[in-house]
Amino acid sequence: MESIYRFPSKFEPHILRKLVHIISGLGIVLIYLLTNIDSLLFSYIVLGASALFTLIEILRLKFDGLNQVFVNACRSVLRDSEVNGFTGTPLFLLGIGLSFLAFDEQIALLATIILSLADPASSFVGIRYGKRKVLEDRTFEGSYACFIMTFLVVATYGMLYFPLSLKIVIFAFFTGVATAIIELLSTKIDDNFTLSFFTASAMALLNILLVLV
Repeated sequence: MESIYRFPSKFEPHILRKLVHIISGLGIVLIYLLTNIDSLLFSYIVLGASALFTLIEILRLKFDGLNQVFVNACRSVLRDSEVNGFTGTPLFLLGIGLSFLAFDEQIALLATIILSLADPASSFVGIRYGKRKVLEDRTFEGSYACFIMTFLVVATYGMLYFPLSLKIVIFAFFTGVATAIIELLSTKIDDNFTLSFFTASAMALLNILLVLV
């Protein structure tokens, strides 16, 4: 589909898109906390939403008229590659849904918050201030921002449930390292998926080693 509207590329800051990303992720966390719903049932709901959005993507890419309506409605948050391709929404929801399905609810919640905050922080810093390329379009500065944001999120969250201890600092530090590496390596797989599910996997392993939860 051709459009006279100019859509930003992945190499532009696109602040509104990042705000939507943050609000969407934290909104999912808030819904879970306010509804007090069973984590397994919640995972099914989120996975169902992922399947629904996948169907919508398939249909709008198949029918140009439907795609035109979709693009006009969502153009303020779309990238140029998403006009005639999949958006990150289905994988965003898939990663969150699988995290709640496979892991303890605290780990799933943390992974969702990390996805909501560390991903846009990494992207913004990498695009605006990234000077040292590490892998394809990834930069050291972006990865460092991902590490710092993850460390702060995990340390703050941990102190809500446990007294400040060396174990919390170690857990936060290595979760930050793992998340930065996951983000750095997510060049072929959408980080909307990897930053939640694989970060949750890393935290589950760390949790076994440190016996935090």
